[in-house]
Amino acid sequence: MISELRKKKDEDRKTQTRKALLEAAQKIFISKGYHQSNISDIVARAGVGQGTFYRNFKDKREIFETLVEMFIFDLIDKFADMKVKQPTNIREYREASITALSRLARHIEENREMTRLFMRETQAVDRNFQETIKQICSRFAEIARYHLDNAIRAGFARPCRSDIVAESIVGIGWRMIDEWTNGSLPQLGIEELIREISDFAFMGFGIVEAREIIEKQ
Repeated sequence: MISELRKKKDEDRKTQTRKALLEAAQKIFISKGYHQSNISDIVARAGVGQGTFYRNFKDKREIFETLVEMFIFDLIDKFADMKVKQPTNIREYREASITALSRLARHIEENREMTRLFMRETQAVDRNFQETIKQICSRFAEIARYHLDNAIRAGFARPCRSDIVAESIVGIGWRMIDEWTNGSLPQLGIEELIREISDFAFMGFGIVEAREIIEKQ
């Protein structure tokens, strides 16, 4: 009978092997792109055999999708604190948004190569994967809409089609991530970029009214 200690050691070894494969796959995909990468490249980098790969992943697409899921989970996690402590006024809402976006931006900056891979390669995998990307964008829109709806109910955000506004916010964010990771906004520091986007979201093009509301609270 296999002892519990032996089982634990086996599980730990499997976990480490899977982690090594994921780390190797990430480096290979970043270096060569999805379509030019092969499983043989991944296992060579990880120092394991192809049999080991297939005991952990069905194919190249599955390990790529796993990397994307892990990356997206880390991004979504940056907004967790906002749900725990709901803002009670427009100033708190803005500052909580800036804090969450700053955490997200720092994560993107620290994982710039993975972000570039995500932005560049996920659209080119296949048609089904493009649907996965739409679902990811919808997940971020759901988060934005959840907080906007709470603000509307609390009376410190104007009534609006929160579904349309949330999708618009995600569209702006997606575009800015693409521009930032490609180095198209070198003149802006990350904190300045976040505040500029947040000011647009909370104040729009208005000169006086929205700014006065925020500054008075």
